[in-house]
Amino acid sequence: NLEDIARSQIAPAIIESCQTDIFLPNPSATNASNDAIYGMFNLNEKERWIIATATQKRQYYYKSHRNSRLFELGLDRTPFTLAYVASASKEDQQKVKELLHAYPQDDFNEHWMQYKGMPDVCDVISNLKHGKEATS
Repeated sequence: NLEDIARSQIAPAIIESCQTDIFLPNPSATNASNDAIYGMFNLNEKERWIIATATQKRQYYYKSHRNSRLFELGLDRTPFTLAYVASASKEDQQKVKELLHAYPQDDFNEHWMQYKGMPDVCDVISNLKHGKEATS
C-alpha cells in the first residue's frame, strides 16, 4: 500500500532501494489528495492516469529507471491457478504459514490443494511425487 510506505519512517530508503515498482490499478490515482504519495514515486500525470484507468485485477503498471508500461499477466482463470495467485486473504496467508510450519515444503502443494477444496489435484500431485503416471 503506497500510503503505508509514505507514512513509514524509512520511506526514502524503501523507495530508493526498489529499482522496480509495480502499481495496482487505483481509480483515485489522479485525485489531488494523492499528489504527494504518487509524487514520492516520481509518477507523472500520464502515468497516474494509466494507473487510474487500468482494469482491476487484470492490469498492472510497471516502472523502472529503464522504462515503464502497462501489462497484463497471462494467467488463466481456472480454479487451480486462482488457488495460488488469488489467495491473498488473511485467512489464506495464515493457512500458508501453518502448512509451511507443519509439513516439509515438498508436501505444501498437496495440503494447499486440500485446503482449497481440490482433492483430485492432490491425487495428481501425490502420483507425480511418487513417480506414478497420472490417471484420468
